Amino acid sequence: MFKRTLLAFVVFTAMAATASAQDTPTEGGGSAAPPPPTAAPAATTTDPAFQKGTLGFSLPVLLVSNVSGLTTAVGGVPDIDLVYFLDDKSALDLIVGIDIAKTTTTTGTPPMTSSNTTFGFDIGAGYRMYKHKPGRLHTFMEPALIVSWPDTSDSSFLTVRAQFGIGAEVMLADWMSFGGEGYVGFSETDGFNEFSFATGASLVANLYWK
Repeated sequence: MFKRTLLAFVVFTAMAATASAQDTPTEGGGSAAPPPPTAAPAATTTDPAFQKGTLGFSLPVLLVSNVSGLTTAVGGVPDIDLVYFLDDKSALDLIVGIDIAKTTTTTGTPPMTSSNTTFGFDIGAGYRMYKHKPGRLHTFMEPALIVSWPDTSDSSFLTVRAQFGIGAEVMLADWMSFGGEGYVGFSETDGFNEFSFATGASLVANLYWK
């Protein structure tokens, strides 16, 4: 009988101690708070297009400059941009343009007609540095160097242009954006016999894929 009573007393004491430990108030009152939940990772504002390995294609919608030779080469060679992202904040920009034009001229009496075909091109490269804003806005800076030769039959048209631009893109969809860029540039033509310093601006549509 004594052994049964002693065993019951031990069990009762153990149960009471366990309940007391669970209800022990923390300093300042109240029950012990459960550990805080693990915080979810912060949401990124970077759109899917802005990541390593993405390719982009930029088509000009509007070009404006106080010197025509800044935004397009003399003679009007149109440029497009092929962009390759090194990571989410930087990209290489290959700038290319080709222009083949045939012109017809009528002179003399009696009139005599002659035709002439010209071939021109632009080739250059830039380095874009992006900063991503909340939402779908992305700004960037870009230094670039471009060689323009609108008429390869005449070396006096050969132009070298260095420019620095600041622009922004707004994503219309995950892989498409509309953007604009303003820039200043220095260009030299005809072996430094002619040069210009001018400002310019452009509006472009951008398509990305990976």
